[in-house]
Amino acid sequence: MQLEHMALAAAKLSKQRLNGDRMTMSAQAQVGTKFQSKVEFYFLGLTFTILALSIQTAELDSNLISTMIELISWISMLLAGLIGLSRIFWIPTLYNIEDIKENQVNPSSEVHSEAEKQVRRIASKVDGRLPYQRGAFLLGIMLLLIARAIPGVFYIIQYFE
Repeated sequence: MQLEHMALAAAKLSKQRLNGDRMTMSAQAQVGTKFQSKVEFYFLGLTFTILALSIQTAELDSNLISTMIELISWISMLLAGLIGLSRIFWIPTLYNIEDIKENQVNPSSEVHSEAEKQVRRIASKVDGRLPYQRGAFLLGIMLLLIARAIPGVFYIIQYFE
């Protein structure tokens, strides 16, 4: 629903610009839309950066358990990144459909309702993936931390034996 609201606000703004109106989105809505967009890209960049760094700094021969956990964490981080990319690819489509709907010269109720259905369907698809993206990211981070901590824990246990 969050993306649907942003698409509606952006489409109304573009319609007002096309009509020559000087009305714009409120300052808060503009800041919110820009902030949300930046957060999406930051989170996606963070996901792939952590994945790349964890792969580059891996020591996969030290312990079988930690190696398996680390490999699972990589898969989880990759999944989070791919879900994030999928979400970002759908956002322009959502804005375009909403913009077309709002800028119809003679909008028929059929065209309007069809566009509304498409916006709701795409918005629910995009918003529905967010919990999976965040869940996969958090799982990947936790597994990565566990995998990197296991050799240290085993070392400490052996030290005190």
